Amino acid sequence: MKEDYRPERIDYLIISLVVLVSYILVYAFRYFDNNALTSMYWVFMAVDARVVFLFIVFGVLFSYGIAKTSFPEVNQAAFLFALSFALGALFWRSPETIMDTSRYFIDAKMMNEFGVLYFIREWGHAVPAWTDLPAGPFFYGLIFKIFGESRLAIQVFNTTLFSLTVVLVYKIGERQWSRSVGFYGGLLLLGFPYIFSQVPLMLVDIQTMFFLTLVIYACIEAMERGTWKFTVLASVAIFLAFFSKFSTWLMLSVVPVIFFIYVKGDRRKIKTAIGVSSRAVCFILIVLILKIEVFSEQFELLNTFQRPGLAGWSESYFSTFFFQIHPLVTFAAIYSVYVAWKRKDQKYAIASWLLVLLLLLNVQRIRYVLPIFPMFALMASCGLCELKSSELRKFAASCIVTSSVIVAFFAFLPFLMTISTVNLAEAGAYLDTLPQETVEVYTIVPANTTYGPKVSVPILDLFTDKKIIYTDLSVPPEREKIDRNPLRFTFDYELPRIYEGEGSDENIIIIISPGAEDPAPEYLQERLESYEKGETFDTISVRQYYYRPIVRVYVPS
Repeated sequence: MKEDYRPERIDYLIISLVVLVSYILVYAFRYFDNNALTSMYWVFMAVDARVVFLFIVFGVLFSYGIAKTSFPEVNQAAFLFALSFALGALFWRSPETIMDTSRYFIDAKMMNEFGVLYFIREWGHAVPAWTDLPAGPFFYGLIFKIFGESRLAIQVFNTTLFSLTVVLVYKIGERQWSRSVGFYGGLLLLGFPYIFSQVPLMLVDIQTMFFLTLVIYACIEAMERGTWKFTVLASVAIFLAFFSKFSTWLMLSVVPVIFFIYVKGDRRKIKTAIGVSSRAVCFILIVLILKIEVFSEQFELLNTFQRPGLAGWSESYFSTFFFQIHPLVTFAAIYSVYVAWKRKDQKYAIASWLLVLLLLLNVQRIRYVLPIFPMFALMASCGLCELKSSELRKFAASCIVTSSVIVAFFAFLPFLMTISTVNLAEAGAYLDTLPQETVEVYTIVPANTTYGPKVSVPILDLFTDKKIIYTDLSVPPEREKIDRNPLRFTFDYELPRIYEGEGSDENIIIIISPGAEDPAPEYLQERLESYEKGETFDTISVRQYYYRPIVRVYVPS
C-alpha cells in the first residue's frame, strides 16, 4: 500500500460528489427497497429528505476537516469501541419494533422469577422455546437477575456486544492483513444504517453477530498462536454461536475454512484444529442430547411452518446491499474481490466465505444476513485501502460513516418513533408516574385478526415497573387459519401464570386494541363507569403494519 500520493482538491471533490450522489440515488430508487422494517420508501414518507441531504453535506465538510487534521496516536481498538458505543447509544429511545421481543422477554422474566436452574431445566417446557435457541434468553435472564427487569440494562449489554464486534473486526483485519485494514474494517461496520435500528432491541441478532465474529477471531488466533487460552475461547465461542440462532449453524462452516487456510500440513495446527472442534462438538452434543425432545419439536416446526413461510417473505439483495448498507461499502467490497483475486490472497476466503454461502443459499432476509455484516465490512476495507493516500482513505471512510449515521439518526429513528409499538413504550412510562401498583390489561381484537393480541403484554411489561394482570378478550381465529399465519407464534406462545390475578377497583385498567374507539365488552364498560379516562396512546405509522396496538388507560376515580 503506497503512502506517497498527495491528494489534490479534485480527489476530495470526486469522493464528495460520489457520496452525495449515492444518497440522491438511494432516495430516487427508494420504491425498490422492500425491507420489512426500514424501507427507504416508508422512511422518507415520515421525514423530509432535503433536511437529511443538508445534514449529509455538513457531514462531508466535517469529514474533510477530519481528513486534513493530524491526530495524536491513540489506541485504535479503544477508539472504535468508544465511538461505536456512543453512536449505538443514540438509538436507545427507539421502541421495540419487532414482536419477537415478547418471546425473549418472557423467557428472561421466567429466569428472573424462578432462577437459573429452573430456566435450564424447563427450557422448552414451562419456559417456551418456539424456534428460538437458549443462549440469548439466558443472557437476558442473567441481566434481569442482576439489574432487575431493566430495558436500559439490556440496551447497554447489546450496545457493548455491538462495540466489541467492531473491535473484533479490527483485530481480525489486523491479524490477517494490517492495522489499517483492521481499523477501516471496524469503522466501516458503522456504515450500515440498518444495524443501528437493531442495536437497542431486545432480540438476539446483535448477540448472534457478536458470537459468530468471536468464533472467527478466536479460531484465527488459536491457529496463529496455538495457546490454550484461544483454543478454549474458540470452542466456547462456537458453542455460544451454535445456540444463538438456527441460521448460524450453516454459518459456522467458516470454521473449517479457517482451519483449511491455516493448517497446510502443520502438525501443531492440525492438533489445535482437532482440539477446538472436539471440545465444541462435545459441549454441543451434551445440550442436544439433554434437550433432544425440544429440538425435535423445533425441527418439525421449522420444516413444516417456518421454512415454507419464509419462502414468501424475503427482502431483496438490492434492498440490503444498496439501501440498508451504504452503497460505497458495497462497491468497495465488490472491488476487494478483484484485488484478492489479483493477489491470490487465500486469507480473503475467510472474510468472503459467509457472503458466498449467503448467495449460494439465496438467503434474502436481512435479519439472517446481519451476522455476516462484520466480514462484509472487512471485505470493504480491503477495497478501500487500495486508495493510495491515507488522507483519502480517512476522508472516504469518514464520509461513509457520517452519512450512514445521519441517515440512521435523522431518517430511520424518527420513522421508528412513529411505529405503533411506541404506544406501548409511552404507556409504560406513563404508568410509572401513577401511584397504583397493579395494572389490569385487556386486549380486544376482532375475530379476523392476523396476530395474537397477548403479544403486547410482555412488551408493555418491559417498559413499566407495575405488576400486570392480563385478560384476553379477543376471539381467536380458526385453528386452520392460525396454522397458516406467519405470526402463528403470537397465538401459540403461552404467557406464564405470573400474569394471572384477581381484578380490583383499585387497579389501573388498560385496554389494548387496534383502534382507539373499539368498544369494550359490556361488563368491562360497567367497571369503567367508576374510572376516569387517562391518557390514550394512538400513534399509527405511515406504514400500515399488521401490528398496531392502541393503548387506552383508565385510572380509579
